[in-house]
Amino acid sequence: MNYDFQANWDTLIKPLLHTAPIQRAIRNGTIAYLKNELKSLVYNNHMTEYERRLCGRQYQIALKDKCDEYLKTHPDFLKYDKSKRPVYYCRNDHILNMEEEFDIAVQPKLVEAGILLPDENEPDKDKYPVEEDLENAWDEYYGSETHNKYMDYRNKVIEPYWQDFLDSDYEAYCLYGGCHWYNPTFSYTLAKMVAPTEKWRVKYGRYHTTVVNDTGDKVFDILYFDPRDETKGGAKALDHANNRIEN
Repeated sequence: MNYDFQANWDTLIKPLLHTAPIQRAIRNGTIAYLKNELKSLVYNNHMTEYERRLCGRQYQIALKDKCDEYLKTHPDFLKYDKSKRPVYYCRNDHILNMEEEFDIAVQPKLVEAGILLPDENEPDKDKYPVEEDLENAWDEYYGSETHNKYMDYRNKVIEPYWQDFLDSDYEAYCLYGGCHWYNPTFSYTLAKMVAPTEKWRVKYGRYHTTVVNDTGDKVFDILYFDPRDETKGGAKALDHANNRIEN
């Protein structure tokens, strides 16, 4: 039921990611999501109970004033950077998991090929068999001038490989937690480009917003894509958009 993002990523989707319509859709969806994150943070942590109880225009003015006040002291709070993939802005640890996956899959190959020099100063467990000694060695090395120099060198070498790794993984373009802003922009725009014979529409729900065709039997939802599910996550996306929440 859901579009197979994984099977079609390299051939049909990846070539479109840097086109103007898709870049604009990513930007608009991500910025709208970030603005909502700012409002949520300010509402929960920086507004008085009296301000929260205001209605209509009075509430909107109070919220905007508090947001502006917060940004004066936190100017880089969730600031949009077009060079970063949407996954960077998620509330969870997806980007950290992707970095770990990259290190496991790519970094050893770069070292073996001689493209990336190994870190000779990294503490070796064989040299530090006692756990306490190993912890001390890591504490002394990480954050040191030697470690910082190596990481600067490493990051410059692996940057093009990291960017290609992100482009090859559909999850880099998943703004998890941002469905109400990201699916109406990125997913909807992409659906019309890769499956133009379908009539796509945005289906808004209280708990989830998704993209579905006019007959309701096909979903285009990268945020709910699951290759292990027989509907590729489409049934779950529709259930949530219809306010039917699964435990």
